[in-house]
Amino acid sequence: MVTVIGIVLIIVAGILLLVRRSQQGKLVEIQGTLAVTARELQKACEYVAERLGEPGSFKQIAEVSGIARSDKPLTSEMAKEPCLYSSVTVTREYEEDRRDTDSQTKQQVRKTRRGSETVFSNTRSVPFWVEDATGPTWVDPMGADVAAIQVVDRFESTVGGVITLGGYSFDVGALVGQMLSDGRTLGYHFRERILPVSSNVHVLGEAADSSGILSIQKPSGKGKFIISLDSEESVRSARLKIHRLLAGAIASGVAGVGLVIADLAK
Repeated sequence: MVTVIGIVLIIVAGILLLVRRSQQGKLVEIQGTLAVTARELQKACEYVAERLGEPGSFKQIAEVSGIARSDKPLTSEMAKEPCLYSSVTVTREYEEDRRDTDSQTKQQVRKTRRGSETVFSNTRSVPFWVEDATGPTWVDPMGADVAAIQVVDRFESTVGGVITLGGYSFDVGALVGQMLSDGRTLGYHFRERILPVSSNVHVLGEAADSSGILSIQKPSGKGKFIISLDSEESVRSARLKIHRLLAGAIASGVAGVGLVIADLAK
């Protein structure tokens, strides 16, 4: 049994290292991209069009920064705030009884396990302008990794009926027959993240004019598409996550190897 636990810890260490490698790639891409102004991007696009004799061929990975604006913003579902992107999730929290075999006595024991499942999720976004001192740049956020801010994070212990949160109504009763798991419902966790209108944003993606208008969008090939509120904060957060993943991998790996060696030594 001890050897099995050790092997599991070693596997966990490997998974953490893979996730860390992915985060390192994301950080390198963010730091290695040259930020440009709206005017510089427009000039580069015009230059390519002149050289080729027609528009529609410009394509370049770029980062722009400025104030996010929209003539037709969204209204967030729960907080009812104007936004350019919103992500809503409703999670059912439950507990259930189960019988497990005790490793020492080999007898059946009753244990209570808690779990959760997502019963509703919805993501919406609208194209917007990122305006800096030289002008605006059009952004199509479809498919972007958006570092939105949390505006709703609330747990309701209601197990039935209709829950209303910030003007958003959730019919719990309608989902009773659709639950993926059994168990006693403890309540529902409501979360909403948004990208506010008129916030300072940083957009990393592919600048292209294939749609007839120069815009930043999801790369057609390999490449990140990231929208964040603060690029420096994103870099700091990514570095901290990388350090934590490495520490977790080392701790899991050392513990796993130690358990396996100790068990084999017996």
